[in-house]
Amino acid sequence: MSSPARCSASRSRSAPSTPCARRGRHTRRESNAYRPRLVQRMQQKATYFHAAASIANSAGIFHLTRAHDFASLPEVISWLERHWLDLHLTEKAA
Repeated sequence: MSSPARCSASRSRSAPSTPCARRGRHTRRESNAYRPRLVQRMQQKATYFHAAASIANSAGIFHLTRAHDFASLPEVISWLERHWLDLHLTEKAA
């Protein structure tokens, strides 16, 4: 039987580091950045960090954990729709 979808909100200030095969360790923010090497080469790491912190402080950060099978997709979709309605991101369908 599949486990139900779960989601948690987080306001964590520090992201865990993830290993990078070529350059040692990077923060999750850096490994998920758009063109992180360009940010580094243009010496924009501080600007990028401040922009990322500003976005994180003004937006909710959520984590969805779900079973990876097609049978649970309707339940996951329903849960997400309820979550989005609670956040006033969508309108209830007629």
